[in-house]
Amino acid sequence: MWLQTLMAELQIDRDSLVAVGDSHGDIPMLQLAKRSYFVGAVLPSELRHVNHWPDADIEAIVNDALHPLSRKPYRPSENSPKSSAMRVLGRSVEFATTGR
Repeated sequence: MWLQTLMAELQIDRDSLVAVGDSHGDIPMLQLAKRSYFVGAVLPSELRHVNHWPDADIEAIVNDALHPLSRKPYRPSENSPKSSAMRVLGRSVEFATTGR
């Protein structure tokens, strides 16, 4: 699997991996990651162990992944951004999500 090769190259272990997916094609990645979020409408039966946030924006997921002990239950709002810029591990990162 390409993700395992990349993880080895970057020296990232499974416990440090967070994955976000929205389709059946993402199942292997979501099963590999220690913390996984499925944002598709219907959670596949193979993914009962992942966080199912069907209306989550990427900022909420990143906040949850980076602050798991202080997290509050996610409640999507009508004003949830479709894209957001954040600083992750000291880098400025733009996350874009698709609108529904």
